[in-house]
Amino acid sequence: MKQKFFTKPFAILGDREAVPNDTQITGDVSYEQGYGYDYQRDQAIDPLAKPIERTKLNAIFYEITDVLQQYQACGTPEWVSATDNDGEPFPYAQGARVRYRTNETEPWSLYESLGDHNTTAPSDPEKWMRVVSAIASVEQAVDGTDNHSIMTPLRVAQVIDVSIAFAIASEREAVEGLDNKTIMTPLRVKQAIAASSHHVGQIVFEARTNARAGYLKCDGAEIDRKTYSNLWEYALASGALVDEAEWHKDKYGCFSSGDGVSTFRIPDLRGEFIRCWDDGRGVDQGRHIGSWQSNMTLVPYRGPGHGGGAFMSSWQTGATESHNHNAPKEEAGTPNPGGTAENETRPRNIALLAMIRY
Repeated sequence: MKQKFFTKPFAILGDREAVPNDTQITGDVSYEQGYGYDYQRDQAIDPLAKPIERTKLNAIFYEITDVLQQYQACGTPEWVSATDNDGEPFPYAQGARVRYRTNETEPWSLYESLGDHNTTAPSDPEKWMRVVSAIASVEQAVDGTDNHSIMTPLRVAQVIDVSIAFAIASEREAVEGLDNKTIMTPLRVKQAIAASSHHVGQIVFEARTNARAGYLKCDGAEIDRKTYSNLWEYALASGALVDEAEWHKDKYGCFSSGDGVSTFRIPDLRGEFIRCWDDGRGVDQGRHIGSWQSNMTLVPYRGPGHGGGAFMSSWQTGATESHNHNAPKEEAGTPNPGGTAENETRPRNIALLAMIRY
């Protein structure tokens, strides 16, 4: 195919006079009217005849060949701004493609309009889509962070080959979801989903000696705020964050502010029974959330007339039937029948590990 390639626009160095877009009342040449009838008149005999202006003709040919050269070199025209269109935004149709860059220092990119009557700049991701045409390099394919290149079957195969060399994620890596160099197996996916059912800051009890992935023992440890940033954010919003001195006094069920800069402390529930916060009910008054409470023994009711410190318990089983039981006071240090003497009062219990989700 024989064609003229415009290495230079016509009259790029010549004299040029801009041609207006709108029809001129003087009859001068314009893009809207072109060369009017006055340019057809015989200049030898008609005083209204107009000559073909060299500078204006140069300008017309320059602008035409400049745009043609842009198509020849790039295949796509530049985006038309409002300045280029006499102050009015140009309405692009859906599927229209343009070259665009935000400033002269950036490379050109190709964009496609996502709707009709599109008057926004291609930098608007809601109205324009960047056209991806370059094939990803092996490095881009393996890294997986580039969003402006195309994956071919060869690149996909190369990524798979590289990924085979990766190690299988540990349960902790799967739950934390931060590692980008290991492979998730069905088991690890299942474990991650199971862990996600528990929210950050949730405390769970299990029959185990070490904390499961995604959890820490509730052992009052002082930990790093950046490493456990999600748990630190939870602590800040929990209403159970106290300073370090108050924590060591009696707020073992709270978080502490640690060193006040880079660490914080988690609750210490080891060896403790859990009691629900009173929260204004009046059963366990004056308690702060997360506060520790020492042990206490309820003194039995001692009935009148029972000498020697004997106690009496009574209850009624019906309208006319009642029961009263008297028992002598036990000497100090004498164990109860069926029980053992210890330094605390406690019910039967089972020891479980308390863990907090981070």
